[in-house]
Amino acid sequence: MAATAGMAGILANMRVPDGVNPITVNLPKPPRLEGALAPNSFLSKAVRFADNMIAGPESMVVVNGYVYTGLSDGWVVEINPRGQVRRIRRMSMPSCGRSNAPEDACGRPLGIRADPQGYLVVADAYNGIFRINPVTGQYRQLVFARSQRVNNKTLGFINDLAVARDGTIFFTSSSTKWTRNQYLEIILEGETSGRVLVYNPRSAPGEQVQELVTNLNFPNGLELSADESYLLIAEAARARIFKAYIGQSSPKRGQIETFAENLPGFVDNVRKTPRGSYWVGLSSVRSEQNPSVLDEYGDQPNIRGAIMGLPRDQVMARAPKYAIAVELNQDGNIIRSLHDPKGTLYTSVSELQEEGDSLYIGSFERNFIGILKLSDLPAPVDPTSPAEVATTTVAPPLDGSSTPVPQDPVRKQLEDFLKQIQERLIPMNKTMVDNLVLALVEQLVNAKLAELDARKRVTALEQEVSGLRAQLGIDTTTPSIPSDTAGTTAASGTTIAQPGTTAAGGGAATTPSSAGATTPAGGSATTAQAATGGTTQAGASGTTPAAASGTTPAAASGTTPAAASDTTPAAASGTTQVAASGTTQPAASVTTQIVGDTTTSNNK
Repeated sequence: MAATAGMAGILANMRVPDGVNPITVNLPKPPRLEGALAPNSFLSKAVRFADNMIAGPESMVVVNGYVYTGLSDGWVVEINPRGQVRRIRRMSMPSCGRSNAPEDACGRPLGIRADPQGYLVVADAYNGIFRINPVTGQYRQLVFARSQRVNNKTLGFINDLAVARDGTIFFTSSSTKWTRNQYLEIILEGETSGRVLVYNPRSAPGEQVQELVTNLNFPNGLELSADESYLLIAEAARARIFKAYIGQSSPKRGQIETFAENLPGFVDNVRKTPRGSYWVGLSSVRSEQNPSVLDEYGDQPNIRGAIMGLPRDQVMARAPKYAIAVELNQDGNIIRSLHDPKGTLYTSVSELQEEGDSLYIGSFERNFIGILKLSDLPAPVDPTSPAEVATTTVAPPLDGSSTPVPQDPVRKQLEDFLKQIQERLIPMNKTMVDNLVLALVEQLVNAKLAELDARKRVTALEQEVSGLRAQLGIDTTTPSIPSDTAGTTAASGTTIAQPGTTAAGGGAATTPSSAGATTPAGGSATTAQAATGGTTQAGASGTTPAAASGTTPAAASGTTPAAASDTTPAAASGTTQVAASGTTQPAASVTTQIVGDTTTSNNK
């Protein structure tokens, strides 16, 4: 009992938090790091630009050697070629950007672009979209994330944007449920409230913001093709990029397809190059060598829900210290990759911006911008070469629908339970886990020994009673119990409930037995099963039937059967099944689609 209670206590602490409803996420097997993805160390060799003068440069735009970026403290800044920083405009309070900051009262500039008139267009995660004069700092707010609603839904977590030549702005709402500082929750839950929206400055007030694509799991980076005939949409948590055809003359106008899938990380921003290719930042690596949490537990939403209840620092500490960024050609094939295999300089890459021979690298985790010379990088790999194995394919988009949560079989080995805690659920110190399990094993062994001793004592007493009866000449034949008599009392004085009746006498639902109260074969004094027909056994109403020894009714191994279809199965012999409150239910079916007919006026 003590061992069972100990295990139950551990699982109870791992319950899914309230308000969390993770769904099943099915990702392809993560790619191997070979071919165009072969490991290298180029990211770790980047030169630090504006080192220790900025914090969290998520996105950048480079104009004539001047870099403009938004920081975690709310400032939009300009960095000249010498690395000197000039503040242009602050969008939030000084405390914003830290993990304990009051995010609901803050703003955080993320995606940033320059429009055709030379103004900066900034996506603020909490406040909306702003158009800023880079010289004076004067601004105009175009989209109001806190107050505007589209199709009766808030705009939520605004992330990246792309600006067309006619001033139309496409932008992502990564989630309407979670905020910028809760990006990990979006990934772990797998929810699909994300959207791509479009701001049309020529539309009537109140109609300027419309939905373009819906039902996405963490949409992030955006990029228009050079001819603006299609829009690339990064679906971060599904490690893929969609292509939405928006050009008015495009024969595929209104269609959406997969541009790149099974990428080696969760996709952040996408930026085109003068060569027609696309640099893709990856916020977290996923590969055959370093699978992500969704690769390991995509089909186990309850485990991901339990992870969401753990302290964020503990969860992030288990993330691989490895960074990757990739370059895709116009067909979505990986043609080049940059790595920091030990996390020396980067563990996450938000964006790569190419300007001349310089490649600027941003990360929301770092206090600098990295710069690499393109001339120092390896040449892109021909995607048709036999060495290229990390290509992606164009296919119809997945509909994002969820599937029922599969039931795990009851695990009967204590080693499996140790592995589940040690490797999947609780990032505890190994010594602590080993000591805990050893203590539980000791308690289980002691309980088993006590049970064997009790059986021996019962057997000895039965033999002694039989011997005394033989000496006294007492008949040892067991009286039979009539099967057709309701409420008949057995020789031991116990009342047996019949169909449609309740056992009388207020006794504790004991086992029908012969004289001498012997135990049915296969178990130690197990509880009587209820008769058919919906009868109630004697004993306290609603209580769990208990065995005479105080143990839970079980099979010969002593395991407790699961009590509900969606509860977490016990992982060891003799453990109690725990049904965590907040058990995950599969989400409603969702479909990724282009909504309406919103395009730029001069798109092709």
